[in-house]
Amino acid sequence: MPNQIHQMQLRFVATEDRLLFRISTTEHLEFQFWFTRRYVKFLWQALQHMLAQSYADITQSYSPQVQDALRSFQHEQAIHETDFSSDYEEAADRVKPLGDTPILLSQIQVKPSDDHTQLLCLHPENGHGLEIAMGTPLQHSFIQLLVDALNKSDWDLPYLKRNEPSEKPTLN
Repeated sequence: MPNQIHQMQLRFVATEDRLLFRISTTEHLEFQFWFTRRYVKFLWQALQHMLAQSYADITQSYSPQVQDALRSFQHEQAIHETDFSSDYEEAADRVKPLGDTPILLSQIQVKPSDDHTQLLCLHPENGHGLEIAMGTPLQHSFIQLLVDALNKSDWDLPYLKRNEPSEKPTLN
């Protein structure tokens, strides 16, 4: 399948007071985006909505405590199976279809995809953005990347800190 995710990186850039999100594909494409503090608030809500939708059919007959335990177990399993230790590969041959400068995002949408996953749609005010098909394991891994990056910021957001931040918040 073309354009599958190869790597993702999310890191706090203090001089910009923003999170830099980089994603590369198996087809040697790279996309770069800025997340502001305000944008992260909406992104967090979208990710929580996605998780709720992912578990809606499975958990509806369980108590809230069992639902939380199931989500926690799935989160730990997804994190355990994800490589957070490798550095983000810098490749000179990568094509950046949206340009060399990271794009400031301002719009988020979650919608169903054709393959029964969910699409996380990240778009600027004007121009092109990115739509990422996110199954449940990728949702958990992306949330962990976000938490790790937020732990390095001084934004003091109230989100639950999951696990200790990894040394290099990169997803392979």
